[in-house]
Amino acid sequence: MDTITIEAYDDNGNQLFSYQVGFEFEIDVQQLLQLAFVQG
Repeated sequence: MDTITIEAYDDNGNQLFSYQVGFEFEIDVQQLLQLAFVQG
């Protein structure tokens, strides 16, 4: 399983969060975001 990094930045370029989650091709965006926030 590969990993993907999900990051968010505010309007000033400050990082709000950064999560690494496992990625599989069968997963959709909603599932990926749920994994990121549950593990984070």
